[in-house]
Amino acid sequence: LLDGFGTRFHKYVLDLSGHAGSYERTKPVAHVVHVVTGPGSGELDHADTACFWPDCTAPDFTARRAIHHAFVQVAVRPNAIKLEAFCGVVAPGRDDLHCAEGDIFDSVTIEAPRPTTVSSRGPGR
Repeated sequence: LLDGFGTRFHKYVLDLSGHAGSYERTKPVAHVVHVVTGPGSGELDHADTACFWPDCTAPDFTARRAIHHAFVQVAVRPNAIKLEAFCGVVAPGRDDLHCAEGDIFDSVTIEAPRPTTVSSRGPGR
């Protein structure tokens, strides 16, 4: 549903979703980067597998994922959006990422889409 929206509106480049028990950022899908986060505290989502994910091999569209308490900072600039994900508190035996609180574990810069130019000359002129 949102991918069709991203195809129609070139300014739509980032989709943020919260209230999740894990963190996942996709590679651009129809030029939109999707980020699901929200595990600042509380229960972390995990499967009963060695890697805590239902499938230990990340899908092809996934750029980064983590089961760990985290928070995300977004900086909007005139020509780009910068997103950084920081490690939160450790949940021993419940997370798949080992990092110190406050460390950046994921970062991406999404460049502004190039404006499309429309010729004032009609077809065949």
